Amino acid sequence: MKKKIYLSIFLGVLLLVVSSSVFAAPIVDRGYTSPENLISSEELNTIRKNEDVKIIDFRSNVDFLKGHIPGAIQIGRDEFEDTNAKYNYIMASPEKIENLLQEKGIKNGDLIVAYDASNNLWSSRVWWILKMYGHNNVKLLDGALGKWEELGYETKMVEFQSYEESNYQIGPINKDMVADMEEVENSIDRENSLILDTRGRGEYTGEVVLDGAGQGGRIPSSVWIEWTAALNKDGTFKSAEELKEIYQQKEVTSEKTVYPYCQGAIRSCHTTFVLKALLGYPEVKNYDGSWVEWSNENMPIAAGESN
Repeated sequence: MKKKIYLSIFLGVLLLVVSSSVFAAPIVDRGYTSPENLISSEELNTIRKNEDVKIIDFRSNVDFLKGHIPGAIQIGRDEFEDTNAKYNYIMASPEKIENLLQEKGIKNGDLIVAYDASNNLWSSRVWWILKMYGHNNVKLLDGALGKWEELGYETKMVEFQSYEESNYQIGPINKDMVADMEEVENSIDRENSLILDTRGRGEYTGEVVLDGAGQGGRIPSSVWIEWTAALNKDGTFKSAEELKEIYQQKEVTSEKTVYPYCQGAIRSCHTTFVLKALLGYPEVKNYDGSWVEWSNENMPIAAGESN
């Protein structure tokens, strides 16, 4: 009998240890600098019907109709892009975003919650652009749609939606959240600056070249930490303590100006969110042109394994 009790206790403790390494603690217990940038599925479910809460589903209309959070506003990726730019994925102008939010009935005082079905890979772009354009009350859904569904919360496939146009006005633009090609070039090997490659390892070494890139490789002096390193297995964000260990091992510290980049400034938005919102790094400037621009503009390139 005692053996069975001891075995049960052991298995319970083991399960607790394994679970804690896979699933996240409550957001307020993870040590983030600004936990208000995240919202749990549980909290969102309690406030989602409030008039001043606007939920953005940042996926295609096809995916939206397969199942979405009730009341969510579907916005496509191209609606947050400058489709006339020389390269793909360049952020939309303030005027385009302002008009879009007006059309969707979003007001300046609204809480905006953005989500996708890709562990916030794409919705972090919404967070970044809205923050840069002066909308401070914007959150990501921790664990994205996958966590919402895992917890058994309601989704809808078809839902009639109409919006009363608002008078939304873009706020003061925070240019300190974005970097251009010239600034990144000037930061190569510069003291107190660090260029952070958030792509896959093969892209970093140059073995993998995605469509749109002029060639393979990386920006010289950049260090590599893939964007997914910040996530638990269930798509939620790791604790601040875990995140600090990951980034500080590569000398990505808060004393430096950090320039995240990837192929098209999507994955690097996710890392920008982690460093800026969760860890409180003061100087994080996402390189919007990223590798698509850099590799096509006759800029210096490194390749192979780094030292």
